[in-house]
Amino acid sequence: PPIRTTGIFESALAARLEPLVSSLKDVQVAYLPAYTGVDIRLRSTSTGDKGRKMIESAACKIETLVDDLAYGRNDVTLEEVVGRLLTERQETLALAESCSGGLTASRVTDIPGSSAYMLGAVVAYSNEAKITQLGVKPETLKAHGAVSEAAAREMAEGVKSVFGAHWGVATTGISGPTGGTPEKPVGLVYLAVASPRRTVAKEARLVPHRRLPHKAATAQAALNLLRLEIMHHA
Repeated sequence: PPIRTTGIFESALAARLEPLVSSLKDVQVAYLPAYTGVDIRLRSTSTGDKGRKMIESAACKIETLVDDLAYGRNDVTLEEVVGRLLTERQETLALAESCSGGLTASRVTDIPGSSAYMLGAVVAYSNEAKITQLGVKPETLKAHGAVSEAAAREMAEGVKSVFGAHWGVATTGISGPTGGTPEKPVGLVYLAVASPRRTVAKEARLVPHRRLPHKAATAQAALNLLRLEIMHHA
């Protein structure tokens, strides 16, 4: 079964795993890239139980090396993983989306039973919506702009407060193909997660010049940041 990863390009993933891959015997590794991540597929030159054991051993070693990137196997999705984590903890989620346009919320609610943890979402596309719906400070937008770490942090904290959720997640960025500047190019995105303990924000450069893939990559990155925060800082 493939190992599913996200948050890294194929070339960087291959370079990170090269020392391990070159040491594997009778196991072949293939990388299958997509806009939302890279699947790692393993094949053994041996058959039967021996081949399966060799693949499982290699898979466990790979997952240990990329535990920050690997989120599951087979066809599992990040929204499924996040849903399980929230359900296990009996915690709730709210989303504030700008450049992803509600795609993250759509994916979260694709999972049956998501009403147990998904409280709501705000697509705050305009500055006015960010201010009136999420409580983003006008001075923050004036000083840093809507596409900024500061704005993302206030969006995540604001939506968490509005819905009374345990977790708030925010996305803001430039999906293009226009609207970029030398300082803030097309593809730039800021993600933020407000948790019961802290607020963390991350800058990413994702799939420039293609709007729909950028939205998909943004939603994936937001869900992965949430996954990591729940797993390591809850």
